[in-house]
Amino acid sequence: MNYSQVYSDFPDSISIYGNIKICATGEKSSNAAVLFTSELGKEFKTKADSKGNYKVNIIPGFYKIHITGSSSYLQIPDMYLGDHGNVIQMDFDLIRVPVLDDSSKDKSLEKELKHLKKKSK
Repeated sequence: MNYSQVYSDFPDSISIYGNIKICATGEKSSNAAVLFTSELGKEFKTKADSKGNYKVNIIPGFYKIHITGSSSYLQIPDMYLGDHGNVIQMDFDLIRVPVLDDSSKDKSLEKELKHLKKKSK
């Protein structure tokens, strides 16, 4: 997707588009959920396609951005969106989040964490 393929659907809105990938691996984050929440609490949501591309239309204002993918996320605190024209490209690299499953019989990670805590004292 490039600038010439994206346009604002409404004169007073801003089209934001870009690509989402996993920072550690570089793989595209297909179906990542993208949420822009305005300072007034209005939510603008979309999902990335199979290539990690997304597009959402918002109105100018301050936004918190929260993106979640498969075992990964990115959260951006308040930022103003609206002074750069009506089309903005924002690419995101998500951070992988390890998930500990309590039902797992493999306790090696738990043991390693305890070992590292003892070592740091």
